[in-house]
Amino acid sequence: GVYAFYSYIAPLILRLANIAGAQYVYLFCADDGSEKLHRFYSEQLHFELMDDMACIRPDYDDTLDCMTLKISDLAKPKIR
Repeated sequence: GVYAFYSYIAPLILRLANIAGAQYVYLFCADDGSEKLHRFYSEQLHFELMDDMACIRPDYDDTLDCMTLKISDLAKPKIR
């Protein structure tokens, strides 16, 4: 959950972003229609839903939502 993300995954993302110069983290949210997973990523991990024009996804899967988080927002201590 949240602890694992901010304790283990976020530091790796920040380190890689520093090396590669990345500015965003992208996440494909495969929600089952209940919006639970989408709400978790939005409320707990602070990802934002991208519009369809900004994200390429397969035509056959309309259940995927593309979400993004700015690296600068991930580095802010107030989110943690």
